[in-house]
Amino acid sequence: MRTIMVVGWAFSVLAMDVGAWTGDETAYPDAIESAGQACLVSNTPIPDNAPAGITSELVVAGSGMATNLRVRLGITHTWIGDLIIRLRHVGTGVTITLMDRPGVPTTTFGCGGDNAFVVVDDNAVSTLEGSCSTGNPAYPFDGSYRPNQPLAVFAALTLPGAWWLQVSDNASGDSGTLVYWCVVYDDLIFSNGFQP
Repeated sequence: MRTIMVVGWAFSVLAMDVGAWTGDETAYPDAIESAGQACLVSNTPIPDNAPAGITSELVVAGSGMATNLRVRLGITHTWIGDLIIRLRHVGTGVTITLMDRPGVPTTTFGCGGDNAFVVVDDNAVSTLEGSCSTGNPAYPFDGSYRPNQPLAVFAALTLPGAWWLQVSDNASGDSGTLVYWCVVYDDLIFSNGFQP
């Protein structure tokens, strides 16, 4: 794991760059934090059929607690139905499952769609589990989807500190890369109960 914090970059730069991502890791900053979100460009390979998977750490600066927490994911992977994705608040150990092999158990091998550049949001209408398509991309670019377990469990926790995204491939034959991920926290509430 690597943790690098670069403060003061505008997220619009990341959004523009990621949309044009060509696989050249040198073209992107490692970490970006701007008002309302912290992002890490990881470009970490996800090993095939390795349930231990990878753990990517993002350190969020600032203070207070977050409500309406969301996660932005950028994953290139053939056969999204192989993946289990979890988010962990390192300081407390609270962990939720964002996605657990979409399409399983309806099909033995899960959803055969490729790539996921999505926003995980408790307020979304559709779910990650039920919305995966067999095409490329498996989900419409930057669409919003509900996780398996609600992000609301983090609402009572302090936002600053380390967060882990754990991604594992749980079947053989396909692989991919965690390109980037973000913790989006635009509804920041300070620990004294007031919004900024």
